[in-house]
Amino acid sequence: MIYRCPDGHISFARELRHCGMKGCGMPAETVSDRDIEWFYKISPDGLAIGEKDLPKILDDRKMPKEVKEAVKEEFPDLKRKKRFGFV
Repeated sequence: MIYRCPDGHISFARELRHCGMKGCGMPAETVSDRDIEWFYKISPDGLAIGEKDLPKILDDRKMPKEVKEAVKEEFPDLKRKKRFGFV
């Protein structure tokens, strides 16, 4: 599932009541019931990332294309960061 806390952290985890970002502890609300299993390969607890850092998922060359597509579907406004004037 995908969660968001008031501090702008996004957590990809199976089940949360509080933000998955280490040291945050704010209550988390469900953004989507979609479960992206690949994130559990990084950590059994899933992944927490700052909302502003979500484009890094799209830029990561090691991230499978299916994961990038799933993240884009859940966050349609998400754009890749421009590097050196190119997209």
